[in-house]
Amino acid sequence: MNKTDDKPLILTICEYAKAKGAAWPLNKHEGIWSTYINDKWFVALNPHNEPHTVKYEGIEHVVEPFNAVVWYNGWPAGVVDPAGHTMVATSETNEQALLAAIRAQHSATGGAG
Repeated sequence: MNKTDDKPLILTICEYAKAKGAAWPLNKHEGIWSTYINDKWFVALNPHNEPHTVKYEGIEHVVEPFNAVVWYNGWPAGVVDPAGHTMVATSETNEQALLAAIRAQHSATGGAG
């Protein structure tokens, strides 16, 4: 399992969703939960046991059960699931950059988003 800070990346995304006020538990949220983390990162999380679609940049994307899909500057950047994740690995688009964006947003809002 890919982990960061001894925690699966999917858990970090779920905690971020909770901090932003998503319905809790997340499966109480209707369909996909999605948000812009900042002006570059977008995340769509499917907390249900069936596929759901999200519309991003005018295109519908299927997000598999219990998966999150992330985009960077409008481009697909990764798929995250409970078993791990696959991320694009460039200097700006990688797991550490995504985590830094989540932490920065979380800190900037006093933990509320």
